[in-house]
This record gives sequence, C-alpha cells and structure tokens, in this order.
Amino acid sequence: MTDEKTKQKAIEAAADIYGVDSIAADLKDQKLTVVGMMDAVAVVKKLKKKVKFLQKS
Repeated sequence: MTDEKTKQKAIEAAADIYGVDSIAADLKDQKLTVVGMMDAVAVVKKLKKKVKFLQKS
C-alpha cells in the first residue's frame, strides 16, 4: 500500500468478506491486519483481485 487510495481499496475489499471482525492498515509498514473467523485464502484472493498487488513478507 503506497497511498490512501490503495489503503482504502484494501480495507473495502477485506470488509466484504464474511467473518471479518476488524481491519487495521499501516501505510508506514505497508501492512494490512485482518482479524476474525474467516477464510484466509479468500482474503488473499480478494485482495489480489481488487488491489492488483500483494507483497509477501
């Protein structure tokens, strides 16, 4: 995530997934933290599709 627009896209994409309780984004560290009882694979797939990038850490 390099800017506010990308951050907002990532948050909106993760918020659409069933079971997500909370989302926190940190632009400085370029991390998105998603908390809840959801399918982690579904989160990654949705982010790859909506945000068009996903970096491995």
